[in-house]
Amino acid sequence: MVRLRKRPRAGHYRTRVAVYKQNPDAAANSDGEVPESALLVTERWAEVAPVLGTIQKFPGTQEDNVTHIVKIRLDEVTEDVDSRHWFVVLKTSQRLNVKSIFDADNRRRVMTAKCEERIT
Repeated sequence: MVRLRKRPRAGHYRTRVAVYKQNPDAAANSDGEVPESALLVTERWAEVAPVLGTIQKFPGTQEDNVTHIVKIRLDEVTEDVDSRHWFVVLKTSQRLNVKSIFDADNRRRVMTAKCEERIT
């Protein structure tokens, strides 16, 4: 008998996060640089876990400063999240820049993002 993996329950996602991206309509300043202008995409419940230790891509190499793993349900809004987006944990105001994102089981239900905390 094959045992199917259970669907994640609501209790797994206990942290409210806001998903932001760079505003594409932001105007350049006098130096020609486009200042960061956040555009709120959505708010969702997520599972946010700090990474203890380092994550390795290949033996002997280290991935750039992944500090948190964020899991969020995949839907028509969150499927467009990529490395140009970031999460803000609403309770603590932590900003988590998305470094990479993937669908671990290829079932298009949950996306997992490796994030780096931006300390301002």
